[in-house]
Amino acid sequence: MKVGIVIPAYKEENVASTVNHIKKIFPNSLIICPCDDKDTSKLALNAGAIVLPRKKRMGYGKSLVEGLYLAAHTYDCDYIFEMDVDHPVHELKNMFNFTIQQKMDMCVGNEKAEWKQERKFACWLANLFLVNYIVEHPTCGFICFKKKVLTSIPWNHIKSNGDFVHIELLYWAKKMRFKIGEYEFNGHAGERRYSVKRMIDWLMNFSRLIRLKYS
Repeated sequence: MKVGIVIPAYKEENVASTVNHIKKIFPNSLIICPCDDKDTSKLALNAGAIVLPRKKRMGYGKSLVEGLYLAAHTYDCDYIFEMDVDHPVHELKNMFNFTIQQKMDMCVGNEKAEWKQERKFACWLANLFLVNYIVEHPTCGFICFKKKVLTSIPWNHIKSNGDFVHIELLYWAKKMRFKIGEYEFNGHAGERRYSVKRMIDWLMNFSRLIRLKYS
């Protein structure tokens, strides 16, 4: 069984230690790091990750989409994780086993952390209007996909260049009636706030997906 892990990274000094830690848990896994800066790219490459070339900064959403698409279509991985550098690597194996045992097609992390009000509002809004409370934390970027989910998603409809991309992926997986569940773990962040610019971008993407849903 071939496992792929996609880690979008930008100015992440800890990317090498994350890649090395993953190798100990999944020795034969394929680790893809879409990096948006040269220093992070060099660190990830030296640690043994596949680093996608960049002529300019693509942003989180497009980087993640590129990595997931390659993992499923080009490298033919059976299961694909997406995660950030600061997600708990030690939870990967447990989440992987849980996904298989529960026969899920997509398993979304449920981070137990003290989130800022902006993040709580984003989760509430997405659940109420887009994904119907199928998971508690639809904004989580710690996810395990079965390959068939990523080979079925209409990638031309995935437009977000930020973390709203997680909700888009969840929306389409639900729309296509894949079995979706969640895996609970202790969260890594509650500190970072949504900037005004980030929140406006999030709401614009939310409005776009609402229009698409009801068109």
